[in-house]
Amino acid sequence: MSLVVIKFSVRRAGQYSINLLAENNHVKGSPFMKTFLLGPIDPLKTVFLKQTSTVVCVTESSLKLIIEPRDGYGNRCRTQDFHLDSFTFMTSKVRIERKFTLSC
Repeated sequence: MSLVVIKFSVRRAGQYSINLLAENNHVKGSPFMKTFLLGPIDPLKTVFLKQTSTVVCVTESSLKLIIEPRDGYGNRCRTQDFHLDSFTFMTSKVRIERKFTLSC
C-alpha cells in the first residue's frame, strides 16, 4: 500500500472542489468538496472604509468611522464572527497652532 500526503494552502474562504488524480484518473471519492472558513481577525489586515488622511471633529457632534475586520489573508470577516469588545478605541487631542504670514 502506498501513502501520498498532499498539502496546500487556501487563501480565500469558501467552498472548494478538490480534484485528485492518479495517472490521469480520479481517485475514489474525487472530487472532494471542502469548505474553508475564515481565520481569526488580523489587526494588520483590518481596514477603515472611506479612509481619509484628515478627520475633522466638531464639539457635541458624533463621527462615524467604519472598519472592516479581515483575517490574515485579507478575507472580510462577518460581523457575527467578532465582538466589539475585542477592539480598543483611543483618541487623543492634537493641538495645532496656526501662524500666518502675509506679504504684500
